Amino acid sequence: MRLGRSAREVSLAAGLSEAVVGKVEAGTLEPSLRVFASIACELGLADREIALLVRLAANCRDDQG
Repeated sequence: MRLGRSAREVSLAAGLSEAVVGKVEAGTLEPSLRVFASIACELGLADREIALLVRLAANCRDDQG
């Protein structure tokens, strides 16, 4: 996994705007599945890690609402 990269580096490599990646990083924007997948793939997350994050997010939503 390639951590320690700037939002600019990730956004350019993932084909996203720096503003979107920055907002996702700051927690002020809930990304679409496409944006989430683009960022996760660019950061080098394995499929099973992505699936775990999706399940955790779904559980959080279930607990909140």
